[in-house]
Amino acid sequence: MRIILGLYTLIGSNSPTPVFDRALSFIFKPVLTYLYSNKEFCLSLYEPTAMMRFLAQKFPEVNLLISSLAKSGRLELLTGTYNQNVLTLMQPKDRSLAIEKTTTLIRRLYSYRASTYFSYGQIWTPSVISTLSKTDISRT
Repeated sequence: MRIILGLYTLIGSNSPTPVFDRALSFIFKPVLTYLYSNKEFCLSLYEPTAMMRFLAQKFPEVNLLISSLAKSGRLELLTGTYNQNVLTLMQPKDRSLAIEKTTTLIRRLYSYRASTYFSYGQIWTPSVISTLSKTDISRT
């Protein structure tokens, strides 16, 4: 039996280091360890760009685990807007760039092409749909 679980955090880049350490200790490490140990589980993960950069600088071994789980198909990495911006509040020309910037960071850090878009608190308007059609996003 396969169980799919979604996980996201909303940690901003201006958060103090102890917030990142706490999220790593109490959320990321236990969940990723459990996922690694239990082959029947899959996870969809939205990770803020601030957390991605923190892990790349301080804990590259966690990034290696995320990368290997993503390559094995047990972890689906979700993309979003860079710095968690709300698309409808951005200039139209900057919207797809904000998504592609995050997708590129995921590809660079994890060697994984994210094709699912996640947004927290997003207002779905025709302009958002139009923006997503300009990117390589296939699911939301």
